[in-house]
Amino acid sequence: CMTMVESSPQRADWMSGNWGIGYRIPAEASYWDGYDVGAFINQLKTVRGNPGYVIVNLSGPSHGGDVYNSHNPLLWSIGNTDSSPAPTANDFFQDLIDGIHELGMKVIVYMAGQGPALLKLTTLDKNRNQTDNLRHAHDWDAALETSPARERWLAYVASEHLCDPLADNYACAKKAYAEDIVLYYSIYFGTDIDGWWFDQGKYTDSELIGSVCHAANPDAVVALNRGPKIPLQVNNENVEDYTF
Repeated sequence: CMTMVESSPQRADWMSGNWGIGYRIPAEASYWDGYDVGAFINQLKTVRGNPGYVIVNLSGPSHGGDVYNSHNPLLWSIGNTDSSPAPTANDFFQDLIDGIHELGMKVIVYMAGQGPALLKLTTLDKNRNQTDNLRHAHDWDAALETSPARERWLAYVASEHLCDPLADNYACAKKAYAEDIVLYYSIYFGTDIDGWWFDQGKYTDSELIGSVCHAANPDAVVALNRGPKIPLQVNNENVEDYTF
């Protein structure tokens, strides 16, 4: 059982009057196998204006959530071996974090909040049906019209959490994402992650997310994107430390 950790404006004091840059890494094997961390760090050195932080994606961007740029042993254990780098591979994401820190900048990681259940893509909308949405899954099987990785994840959640992951507004899927995916990375990277930014925040258990993000670093800043940005406002009361 995770203890609820409330937001604190003081955590985000270092962001006041500061600015940062966003950097996106495609979450796919071609980048995991040959990513040149040194080249990126050298480029980062040339950025003028002294940015204070870098936002870099730990999960796949936007339609992602089912692929991660650092090895995930749980996903590998259920057969999703194309969802994160191999365990024997050099963890380039850790090297990336270390390189950014060596430049005196902080690291905020981007996470697609829909998680391996692809909850955003699961949700029907007025423009596309569910099958059209799920075609964005990294391993979409056109013949079977399904994502095998998503199906394996849903089966794992149903078995281990003893619930229907897609019932009750996806409550069980949201819980599994927080406790089995986010918590793992929170503990694995510890204080190396200075902050978290969750896209698709409405597809998460925001209070549980806030707690697991602070499991190994109580000073990490957390924010969840729920859409409305004008006027700038806090969309997750008592959870997020900053917003944009």
